[in-house]
Amino acid sequence: MSTLTTATADTEVGRRIRALLDELSFVRSESYRAVHTAIEVETAEADVWAAIADAATTPIPT
Repeated sequence: MSTLTTATADTEVGRRIRALLDELSFVRSESYRAVHTAIEVETAEADVWAAIADAATTPIPT
């Protein structure tokens, strides 16, 4: 299992993961939950986690 460290945080992958974690925080926020059903919130959260896993495990083309 990989760990996001300060060494990887300032890379393209690290920045993508940071952006996705920000999105996850928004999906979990009261303002998001106020206008979405529980199923929509659950689906959005699962989608963000899947995107995080993809970002962490998919090589970036060079």
